[in-house]
Order: sequence, then structure tokens, then C-alpha cells
Amino acid sequence: MHGPRRGTNDQAKDFAGSIKKIFIYSKKYNFFIITALLLSGLSSILAIIGPDKLKQITNLITEGLMTTIDLDAVKKVATILLILNILSFLFNYIQGYIMAVVTNRFS
Repeated sequence: MHGPRRGTNDQAKDFAGSIKKIFIYSKKYNFFIITALLLSGLSSILAIIGPDKLKQITNLITEGLMTTIDLDAVKKVATILLILNILSFLFNYIQGYIMAVVTNRFS
């Protein structure tokens, strides 16, 4: 059995300096990295809004069970839900593509 390594330090000796060097080294990619972070955030926000729209559709159908279901309102909310999901997918896909390209060119 091997015990823990002695005399090794797995932490960077100068973490702040290392981060600074990474930012300097990746300077030409910072715009793309920031864009990818923004797209990732937007994608997450849209994905969080989606279930609320689904709840609205369910409520519209439930309310209409005793009378008449307002199909126009259901279509309107479903269209918004579809647009939100498509945008979330596109933002997530573009973010992933940007980060894949940056990662391949960074090394």
C-alpha cells in the first residue's frame, strides 16, 4: 500500500500570480470567454423560466375543464415556451461551441 505523498504541496505556491498569468496568456480569448459566460447565464435563466410557463398552460387547461378551455391562451403560452426553449438551446449550444474552440486553441 502506498501512503500519502510526503513533502509535496498540491496547492500553487502563488495562486494569484498563476491566475494573473492565465488571464494574460488568454488575453486574446477573453472576449469569447466572457461571451460564452453570458450565453451560459442567459441559457440558464431561460431554462428556469420554462417550467413556470408549463405551469401556466396546466392552469389554463385545469380552469377550462369545467367550462371551456381557452385554446388561444394555451397556444400563446405554448408558443412563448417553445421560443424560450429554442433560445435556451441555441445559447447553450453556441456557448459550448465557443468554449470548445477556445479550449482547443488555448493549449
